[in-house]
Amino acid sequence: MSTNPNDFALVALLGLLGLRIFEACGASIADLGEEHGHRVLRVRGKGGKVVLVPLPPAVARAIDRAVDDRATGPILRNTLGGRMDRHAAIRRLKTWPKPEGSGCRGGIPTCCATRS
Repeated sequence: MSTNPNDFALVALLGLLGLRIFEACGASIADLGEEHGHRVLRVRGKGGKVVLVPLPPAVARAIDRAVDDRATGPILRNTLGGRMDRHAAIRRLKTWPKPEGSGCRGGIPTCCATRS
């Protein structure tokens, strides 16, 4: 398990919000906001469509740890401090341990545990 707050925020954005990798990596601090008393993330999806996604408390905490008092820039950063791209995100995800007994053979898209 990684102690890097960017890794945890990446997993939270993908797993709990259901974002695509390019949506999670493209999110900036400026995209965070509040609507009707709830924290939201403005996400630019496929085709340039923009939607507001409400943030569950666990995801909001993960984002807060990754942002760490910065006022601008990307939410997710790579090890050099720049914006995390999809290739770096996939490399980071591959370092996470696979669940015991899940039958995963590796690679996030090909994980057997996600198939029905």
